[in-house]
Amino acid sequence: MSLFQFITSESPIEEIQNPHIEHLSIRQARDLGMELPNFIDENPDIDVDQPIISICDSEEHLDDIEIKHDLGFGDEVAEYSRKEFSGRLFWRYSPKRVLELEKYLRKMLEQSKEVEVWSIWLDESAPVRIKSTTASKLSAQDLKFLDISEGFTGPECLIIKRTKKEKD
Repeated sequence: MSLFQFITSESPIEEIQNPHIEHLSIRQARDLGMELPNFIDENPDIDVDQPIISICDSEEHLDDIEIKHDLGFGDEVAEYSRKEFSGRLFWRYSPKRVLELEKYLRKMLEQSKEVEVWSIWLDESAPVRIKSTTASKLSAQDLKFLDISEGFTGPECLIIKRTKKEKD
């Protein structure tokens, strides 16, 4: 069906919004003079005040990291993780972004004992490869499984633990 990447933790997960994306309603887009497809006027079920149009300053920024609580597939998360909190990861892997994600995960581990990072394919069941590391040893290479530019290789999870030493 499609790729689904998410993070789970026993502590609340901070949402990240892509600051380069602006969400507009149809009414706002019209007020700005944007041309919209004809089907919008022909469909009475479309809410013209709902922010359903996304605009971005560049294609490169379109794929910056976003983490959202609204998973869209909550049942899928429960099949893989028992952690109370979760956030869906939206992005396109790049060397710069993976370093941002690494920093975000380290920050999470200041509040949480353990964080899981998942990459699965919806509606596909296969054995999950599970790896683990500690916050101090976490590297961009550990997160390389999130890069699907050469294809999805199967479901994987990275468990990142905070050691007692790292807590102090």
